[in-house]
Amino acid sequence: MPRRACAILLATFLLFPVSVSVAQSGESLFSNRTLNYLGLSIVNDPGQYAMGGGTVALRGRPGAVDVNPAAIGREGFVESGIDLGVDPFLQSDFIFDQTLMSPFVTVRSGRWAAGLQFIQFSYGTFEQRSGDGRVLETIDKRHRTIKAFGAYDLTDTWTAGAAIGYSAEGFAQLDVDDARSVTLDLGIYGEWERTLSSGGQWRPSVGLSLTDFGPNSTIVEGGSPSGGRIGDVEVATPTRLHLGGALVYESGAKPYGRPAVVLTGHLGLAKEMVRLENSGTGGIDAANPFAALVQSWKPADTEIFLDGDGVRQVTTVGAWGQIVKHVGVEVTALDLVSLRLGRKIADETFEVNTTAAGLGVDLVYLRLDYAITLTSSVDEWEDLSYVRLTARLPIDGRFDRHWW
Repeated sequence: MPRRACAILLATFLLFPVSVSVAQSGESLFSNRTLNYLGLSIVNDPGQYAMGGGTVALRGRPGAVDVNPAAIGREGFVESGIDLGVDPFLQSDFIFDQTLMSPFVTVRSGRWAAGLQFIQFSYGTFEQRSGDGRVLETIDKRHRTIKAFGAYDLTDTWTAGAAIGYSAEGFAQLDVDDARSVTLDLGIYGEWERTLSSGGQWRPSVGLSLTDFGPNSTIVEGGSPSGGRIGDVEVATPTRLHLGGALVYESGAKPYGRPAVVLTGHLGLAKEMVRLENSGTGGIDAANPFAALVQSWKPADTEIFLDGDGVRQVTTVGAWGQIVKHVGVEVTALDLVSLRLGRKIADETFEVNTTAAGLGVDLVYLRLDYAITLTSSVDEWEDLSYVRLTARLPIDGRFDRHWW
């Protein structure tokens, strides 16, 4: 099979919900999701994942680099995190052997914060075979993104942040073009504090962000091995709008100089701002990113399948069903051990629903976060678990939060 034909077939398969509909009906169908740049769509921080994802209103956590540039960094520290193990995510025998890596570094001092993040998502290795089944060549498909972050405290309450990223996705072949895009993240974060008579504190917070906003690109052009035209496939970045709130309670009792207990709860909403159309002629067109901010609120055709009689069915989901709801709670003792529980909810034809739990252990210089999926609406996710290690160094060289 020629290399370009192999690329065309795989790109079509990755856009399965749209591609199947063309083969069977020829009518226009719409999708408000993209399966490209998957490393930008997956919650890659176990601390965030265990709280249901969408933690746009929680500041100073490793997962902030994924959802809100205004919430990055911890005051007075340099932090750097990395996934442990080579296969931290999406182990599946269903389609691909997928892996994800997402190391990061952040620093916050005074009114400023900055950070860097690198993402590499591997779709797996694919074989090109001859007509008699011989393996001619193996190729890799992967997505890589690098982002630079900055944030500034506008007031004692409000922080604004931004990030610029560069993403590339494609095959490790010279004659197949990659999808490439420059992306922009924008975010704002607000936090208030109320001290109680007992010495404890309430800290409500809010967050709003638009992540991975960038231009479309075209990755496929030509025909299938059988001679039928595939058409151009426009690749959209998985732009998302995030909105959320959180509430933190910190007890007044502080043995060893640490709060005895900290309770955290959050609620987040996220909407993918993408609009793909399959006109029935074999091509896939993506609305430009500005138009998609409006058009993605329209109903989407999200599931196409054949019933027992061979009749094609399309499931249409409205705007509310496309909005993913995130809810999570965390209990932390002595700033040392954290227990987390979270849920991600959406229309099941649009998004995988999951319930997750996690554990965090803060050893001052090092932080270890673990998450595991408890229940999922897709069987392949039932056993998902992964770990991240985060190192922390004080800018002034001193720690005042340990007891030794």
